[in-house]
Amino acid sequence: MSYSVDVEVSNFRISAENRRKGLAALRAVGQQALRTGWSNGPILDDSYKRLEQYLEDCYWAVELDEEDAIVEMFREHETLAENEEVLFATLAPFIDAGAVIAFCGEDGNRWRYTFDGANIVKGKARVEWDDEDG
Repeated sequence: MSYSVDVEVSNFRISAENRRKGLAALRAVGQQALRTGWSNGPILDDSYKRLEQYLEDCYWAVELDEEDAIVEMFREHETLAENEEVLFATLAPFIDAGAVIAFCGEDGNRWRYTFDGANIVKGKARVEWDDEDG
């Protein structure tokens, strides 16, 4: 079963040095944790030399700046895997503090991940109507 999402905000940075560390951290998490939710997803093995190569195989398009830092990520495929939170939590120590990525699901639910330079915080959006008929 799939769940379609759009990335509404992608504002973060993973430096060139931290890209290498992030790939090593993903390898340390293990194959099973990362494959859950990707029935035909890629197996993270030694053939991956760059973090963005693995992310692209997981349907994330990345944009690099002139310093080879990942500065933006977009979904290339509308379906969000069940383990995206594992992916971002593993990468959290390597994503610059103050970063955010926000999603809108097919059912209108909105959530975002914010990063403090070490951890990930998941937040859910609340809609508040300003009229009485609400």
